[in-house]
Amino acid sequence: MNWYLLLLLSAPGLIMGLLSLRGYTQKIEFFLWLALGLFAALVLARHAHPRWFLHALLVGLAWGVLNSIVQCTFFETYSVYNAEMLKGFQERPSPIPVRFFFLVLGPVIGAVTGLVLSGLTFILQKLIRPGG
Repeated sequence: MNWYLLLLLSAPGLIMGLLSLRGYTQKIEFFLWLALGLFAALVLARHAHPRWFLHALLVGLAWGVLNSIVQCTFFETYSVYNAEMLKGFQERPSPIPVRFFFLVLGPVIGAVTGLVLSGLTFILQKLIRPGG
């Protein structure tokens, strides 16, 4: 395991969480995650051989967990600057508080992101290392 690589590529999860607190990512969040995913997959394809799948899965999981921890820790700030997004949660009553929902959903989204990142890494690895 390349722990330095994992730590370095996990940082965007924390950064995106911090940027989302003030609503900076509202309209472009999907495109930011897509760009970060392509960059991370390229780095993993080049430097995480032969354990690229595990590395990609852990990076995606870290992104989801770090992002949700930041948003839950500073939920009051997040709710002020992302009121439009939270309005959808308020329209549908739920027995689970929104803050807790974010905390639970973070690792799930992170795992799915890790699987997608693994797929991207696999494709890029085949392009970069045709024999391996």
